[in-house]
Amino acid sequence: MSTVHEIEHFFDALAPRYDEIVGANGWPVNDMLREELAAIPRVDQALDLGAGTGLSSETILRSHPGCVIAVDVSTEMLEQLRRRCNEYPGLVVARMAVDRFLTDTQSKINSSELIGRLRDRHNSDPGHMVASRTIGQFLGRAPSKFDLVVAMGLLHFLPEPQSTIEETAGVLSSNGHFMFTYDPFVPEHPTNGERQTTYDVTVYRSAPDEIETGLHRSGLEAVSHRIFTPQPHGNTEYLGGFVVSRKINHS
Repeated sequence: MSTVHEIEHFFDALAPRYDEIVGANGWPVNDMLREELAAIPRVDQALDLGAGTGLSSETILRSHPGCVIAVDVSTEMLEQLRRRCNEYPGLVVARMAVDRFLTDTQSKINSSELIGRLRDRHNSDPGHMVASRTIGQFLGRAPSKFDLVVAMGLLHFLPEPQSTIEETAGVLSSNGHFMFTYDPFVPEHPTNGERQTTYDVTVYRSAPDEIETGLHRSGLEAVSHRIFTPQPHGNTEYLGGFVVSRKINHS
C-alpha cells in the first residue's frame, strides 16, 4: 500500500509532463465526460476529486459554468490546473491528502466557513494547506449539496473505494450525479487479472459487480457502466471502467 506522501511525490514529479503523456497515449475519458455532461440540464456546484492538472475541471466548466471545487493531493498538479483553468471565476482549488478521502464524514469543523474561505479566490491557492482537513470535514456540513461529483483516475489509488462512494452519495443533491473511473478486475484478462498491481505506486482493482453493488448500497444507481481502453495509443491491453451514477430520489 502506497503512503499518501509516495502518491504526492509521484504526481509532483509527473505533473510537468502529465498532459504530454496523456496526449501521446490518448485519454478518451474527457470525451466521455463531455458526452455525459451534455445530458445534464444544470450543474451549479460540482466537486472534482483527484482533479490533477484540471482536464476534468475544465471540461465541467466549459459545459456548465458554475462553481467547481478541484481537490488533489499534489501541489504541482494543482499548479498546472490553475494555469489551465485560470480564466474561470468559479474555480476553487483545495489541496487535500488522498488518504483523508476515506475518513468519517461526521465532523465538528464548521464546513460552511471553510467552503466560504475556499470560494474566495484569494484563499484558493494550492499553497494554502487543506490537507489537515479530512474529506468528511470538508463535505460533512456543506451548506448545499453538489449537483455533480467526478473522480477521474482516483479510485484505483484507494484500497477501499466504497468509502468514497458512500461519502459522495451523502453530499449529492437530489438526482445528483457521480461520475468516476476505476480499474476493473477481470480475472481472465492478461493485464487486469490481478486485484492489486504495483507500479511506482500501488493501484487496486475492483470487480464491476462490486462497484454496482456498492453504488446501490449507497443510494446510487448506475446510469452507464462502460469498460474502455484508457490508453488507446499506448497500452491497448490495459482496461478502465467509466461509470455514471445518479442519486436515487426517494422523496
